[in-house]
Order: sequence, then C-alpha cells, then structure tokens
Amino acid sequence: MESIEFINIKKIKSKYKKKRKIKNQKKAKFLKCFNYIRLKLIIFCALLILILYLIYLFISIYNNNSHGFAFIKSYKSSEENKVNSFIQESLKMQIDFCNNPDKYLNQEYENMIILTDFGFKNINYQFYIYKEGDNHISKSIQNIKGYDFKEMGNFYDVLEHYKETKNILNKKDIYMLDIGGNLGVYPTYFGKLGYTVISMEASPRNYYISKKNYCGVNRNAENIILINRGVSNQEKICNYYTQITGIGNGMLKCDDNRESFNNNGFLWKKSFEVPIVKLSSFIPYLANKNLALIKLDIEGSEALVVKDAIEFITKYHIPYIYSEFSVSMITEHGDDPKEFIKLFTDNGYKVSGEGFLGQNFIEPNSVTPGNLYFTYYGN
Repeated sequence: MESIEFINIKKIKSKYKKKRKIKNQKKAKFLKCFNYIRLKLIIFCALLILILYLIYLFISIYNNNSHGFAFIKSYKSSEENKVNSFIQESLKMQIDFCNNPDKYLNQEYENMIILTDFGFKNINYQFYIYKEGDNHISKSIQNIKGYDFKEMGNFYDVLEHYKETKNILNKKDIYMLDIGGNLGVYPTYFGKLGYTVISMEASPRNYYISKKNYCGVNRNAENIILINRGVSNQEKICNYYTQITGIGNGMLKCDDNRESFNNNGFLWKKSFEVPIVKLSSFIPYLANKNLALIKLDIEGSEALVVKDAIEFITKYHIPYIYSEFSVSMITEHGDDPKEFIKLFTDNGYKVSGEGFLGQNFIEPNSVTPGNLYFTYYGN
C-alpha cells in the first residue's frame, strides 16, 4: 500500500514537472516572440525617424542651394540668429551713443580729436580725426580733405557695378564688410550713399571716434553697423598693440604678451585687451544679403582671417575682396605671404594692384607689398 502511494506521488510530481516545463517553454516562446516584435518596432521607428530626417535635410539643401553651398538649415538659422542679435545690439548701442552723448563721454578721447573737412565725389561733410600722433590716416585726411582717392574710387566703382549687374534697386540691400574700420571713413561715406556697411574695429579708441563720425554724418542710420571687435582665426581675448608713430594703427597678437616689439622699423606697444570674432561666423549671414565687398586692413592678421574663412568666401562667391598686403606684418603673425596670395588664386580669384574692374592682373609669384584687389572669376 505504501509503495503504491509512493508511486502515485512520484507520478504526480513527474506530471507536475512536465506541465511546468511546457508552461515555461510556452512562456519562453512568448517572450522570444514579444522581444522579436519589440525589436522590429524599434528598428521600424528608427528607420522612420531616419527617413524623416533625410527628407528634412533634402529640403534644407534644396532651399539653400541657390548660394552654391548647402548648409543644414537648423544650424544655419541658429548661426544667423546669433549674428543678427549681435549686429542689432551693436546698432542699438551706437544709436544710444548719438542720443545720449553724456552717458558715453570719454574726455581723454575727446582731447585727442579735431574736426576737419572731408569730401569725395561731390559729397562733403565734417569728419573727426586725431589732432596729433596719427601720422598716416589723420594727416592724410587733413592734407587732402579726403582719404586715398584711388581706393575710395575703386570701392565706389565696384559697388555701383555690383548694383547694376545684379539689377538691385535699393542700395541698402548691398553690403560692404569693412574689417579694420579705423575712424569710420568707409561707413560714413558709403553709408551716406545708401549702401549697408558693417564695420569692425578692435581699438576702443578708434571705435569711439568712428561712433562720433557716425553721429555727425549718418546719425541713427540703420544701414551702418559699427562693431567693436577684432577679427582673427579664433574667438578669445587678445592683445592690441598700437604703433607709436601712428596711434590709429593697431596690430592684434593673440598668442603674444610682450609689452612692445619692433616690426619693419616701427615700434608697437601693448595698449588694450580686445575681444575677437571670426569672419567665418559672419559670412553665411552676410552672403544671404548681397555681400559685394570685403575690405581687409588689419595690420598682418589678413592671412589668419582668410585661412579661417576661405571656404565660406569661395563657396558663396564673394565677388570682390580688398586687402592690405604687408610682407613684414604677415610674417610677424607666423604666416607665409605667398601662401596668403595663393589662398585666393587657388580658389578662383585674380589679383590686381590697380583695382577690381581692370584687366591688369598679377601672377601670384609677382605680387609685391601694397594694396591688392581680388576679383572672383570662378564658376
């Protein structure tokens, strides 16, 4: 009797184990099936998101292809908004400077300047210059009652030419970028003609005077933007050195903390610390606004700026670029002057020492120090 009961219990246990095994197998099969379906859903959702993102990129590329270079629209918009905010803030500050002069009065700078006559192509006005210590720009303006008529004429001709060839009715829609604005010669004059000029000047002293000139000639005009920033290939705080014999001239040195140095017979002395921006940050914003002309006169930093921005410059086909070309000052910044020229000539530009619209182009190896005009001839 006991053995029969033992056998029955054994059978029951065996039957129970078998049922549990079948149950576990079904459960495992169900989980396997569930995990398979879940994996398929995850893959499907990921592919759907990828397809939607690719469609978004395609639309972005299509929308921006008219400029010859497709940026991701979201990135481009954020960069444009950032630059636009910066420009609007600068405009707001300079207008406030005109409307509240006592708020910004700097007696030290006021004691350094005088008013003189300025004129070009039948436009005449009063212009602030340094009364002493600036032997180049201020004395030139004082002596001829204007500034570098050849250079002014070339800029005038090329902006007018751009307006006619592009059939743009409103000059305000044509932009000039003045890097190394100094006392504000070009913003005041070409702004008075109606063009939009964005001028970038590192020296707080020059910036103060350029705002004085803006208030006197173009008071509260919104087609002139004066920005107190240096321009180089990195965004940081850099030293600004002033030429002892020309206080309006300044050289940026971002990786140098000497109190003074000599370059090509001139003594440069550390004067200010200034914030730096990169040209490449501004080109996408400006290229959408008929950027006709970039002017570079920044005492040797030209090569640093162009190396940073050449991809943007050429892919947006900026038609005209003017640059000072000083072998000694470019070398002072650790760059090769010949490579600076090749940055342009290797990317569809021709170079002239006479102007933008002439045909007397210079071979890259034959370029000598002076003022150079780069004209884009690429497709």
